[in-house]
Amino acid sequence: MTSQRSIRNRFARCEGQVHGIGLMVEHGERLADILNQVLSVQEALRAAARELLRAHIHAAALSGDAALDLAFSYGQPPGPAQPPPLPHDGPAFPDEEPVP
Repeated sequence: MTSQRSIRNRFARCEGQVHGIGLMVEHGERLADILNQVLSVQEALRAAARELLRAHIHAAALSGDAALDLAFSYGQPPGPAQPPPLPHDGPAFPDEEPVP
C-alpha cells in the first residue's frame, strides 16, 4: 500500500526538478538539456498521479464505498460530476484585449 508520505515525496521530487529547470534556464543551459528535464518532470508527475489514483482506489475498495468521489481529499463532498465550462470567444484573461 502506498502511503501519503510516499506520494508527498514524489511531488516534492517533482518540485525540486522544476526548480532545477528554472536554474538551467537562468544559467543558459542547452535547449535540448532543458527539454529533456521537462520531459522527465512530466513523466514523474504522471507517475505520481497514477500512484495517487491507485491509493485512492485501494482505499475505496477497502472501505466498500464504491461511490467514493475522487474529490475526497480536497474537502469537497462526493456528488455528481460537474460539466466542463463552455468555451467562449473572449480573452483568456479578463484584463487582456481580444486578439484580432
